[in-house]
Amino acid sequence: MKKETAHTDKLPDFFYTVQLAAMPDASTEELKRFEDLTDIKTFKAENGMIRVCQGVYTTHAKALAAQSQVRAKGYKDAFVTPYYKGKRISNKEAEAIKK
Repeated sequence: MKKETAHTDKLPDFFYTVQLAAMPDASTEELKRFEDLTDIKTFKAENGMIRVCQGVYTTHAKALAAQSQVRAKGYKDAFVTPYYKGKRISNKEAEAIKK
């Protein structure tokens, strides 16, 4: 499993990802439970929580397809989240940006 802390300067301005979990600490031990997935990234939220996500996708459709694959592996609570300039945004904000 490749653990990667997301550096927003290396990511597109607007993207989707599949969020797997949010936790106060994303130590290597904590992240071992996601070792059957690839392209794991962590994002630090404004409240200090660490969001554990899989993939970076340029379209909602691609993110939804990835979500289905992740859920099929047993991560039933996985959901798609949009990001803009390194910050998680709402689906409504994402729709406005895409226009």
